[in-house]
Amino acid sequence: MLFFLLGFAAPLLINHPVGMLLGATWDPETGQYGLLPMLIGTLSVALLATVIGFVGALATALYFDAIGERRLKRLLYRGILVLGAIPTVVYGLVGVVILVPWLRQYVVEGAGWSILAAGIMLSLVIWPTMALFLIDSFRSTPPEFAAITSALGGERIQYQLGVLLPFHRRSIGVALSLGLARAMGDTMIALMLAGNSLALPHALTDSARTLTAHIALMFAGDFDSPAFRSIFVSGLILLGLTMVLQGVIVYLRRGRV
Repeated sequence: MLFFLLGFAAPLLINHPVGMLLGATWDPETGQYGLLPMLIGTLSVALLATVIGFVGALATALYFDAIGERRLKRLLYRGILVLGAIPTVVYGLVGVVILVPWLRQYVVEGAGWSILAAGIMLSLVIWPTMALFLIDSFRSTPPEFAAITSALGGERIQYQLGVLLPFHRRSIGVALSLGLARAMGDTMIALMLAGNSLALPHALTDSARTLTAHIALMFAGDFDSPAFRSIFVSGLILLGLTMVLQGVIVYLRRGRV
């Protein structure tokens, strides 16, 4: 994969310095192929989605741990599995029809297509992945931990905050990394809701284009221009970010999870 991306990106990398490719201006007509707005857009949407999704995932996993009824646990677990299987384009359509008009009316000035819209809807996409991982991790907790906490007079919330979460701090880090990687790799939500502006975003209410959306949009054009070659540079950047996150996950899983 690395050599494939390098091979197709080589003409653009040779003729244009890396500093120019990471510039803030995208204007192929003047020979400027800056991908910084797309990189900032990718990180903004992904980080916002990860923060929102993680809060929901952690709350879900803690609630699952506190439930004593096995039938309710099975129902909740299967419901999360179903939500995780819904195609992202469906979430995108919900965002277009419901979320964007609401943001346009109450929050965002202008059309409503923004980092905020994409981040909120993308958080619903990655939430099941993080929630299921945390639920399975919490299940592996030695049962005597809860028994000891109860024998000492501790309540369930004290056990969760003082024992469960510290014990699974590495698993929590892995869940965050998985969610962030999933968010950075999504295409449809960003393409449909972020607005695809080529300007450098400065606020969550601004429109932005992500690297994945840039690849999808440019792929629909020609197949030989420097602008087209930029999609392979975008792929290299995404691959590098993913490898960093994979390294974090490997490091965290070396210890106790």
